[in-house]
Amino acid sequence: MKEERLQVTKVQPLPKLVMFDLDGTLVDTVRTTASVFSQIRSNRGYSPVEPDVLKPYISRGAEDLVAAALGEALVCRTRDLVEFRTLLAQAEANPDEIYDGVPDVLAALAEMAVPLAIVTNKPQSLAEKLLAELKLEVFFDLILGGDAVANKKPHRDHIDTALKHFGVAAHEAVMVGDSEIDQSAALASGVKFVLFRQGYGGSALMSCQQTTGVDEFKSVLDVLRG
Repeated sequence: MKEERLQVTKVQPLPKLVMFDLDGTLVDTVRTTASVFSQIRSNRGYSPVEPDVLKPYISRGAEDLVAAALGEALVCRTRDLVEFRTLLAQAEANPDEIYDGVPDVLAALAEMAVPLAIVTNKPQSLAEKLLAELKLEVFFDLILGGDAVANKKPHRDHIDTALKHFGVAAHEAVMVGDSEIDQSAALASGVKFVLFRQGYGGSALMSCQQTTGVDEFKSVLDVLRG
């Protein structure tokens, strides 16, 4: 089946709030994630896991990711998730994980005084750690991790919480993400969505009225400017 191209929806005027997903949108963390899981597998006598195996699962939820990554090495999803996050907290972030164009786009939006927020299912402490180590936290006025709201994406809680925090209406805001999870959360809140196709789930999404797709992160700025 031929892939349907996403429609380009211009956003005018400049948004009063731009929200970003983290993994697969601002940073390509799949290699670090695979390295941590490979360490666990190795400790249990199994071979490493390849990063490409994990990409489809990163946006689906932590327990599904753990099951896919560990496979036959899985002992207990809950306990294995705790072990994974413990080791991930000890891993040093790699600046090479930042997608090309991300710092420039964030800096440009900050210069235009557009408030920026992170809305991620990653635990709050791990999200803050990653952003700080990559020196990206300075761009964000609000960071909302998966445990900062009652319900994770694709529920609308992240988006609604950010809108309320900044006192911004849904039609004045934009969400940038890489997956159907992000898209569903944005559209449930009535927020326009920009899909970053280089991420972990972007290439498979179909078009809809409130979605714009970009192939390079620097193009996000062009969309936001209209």
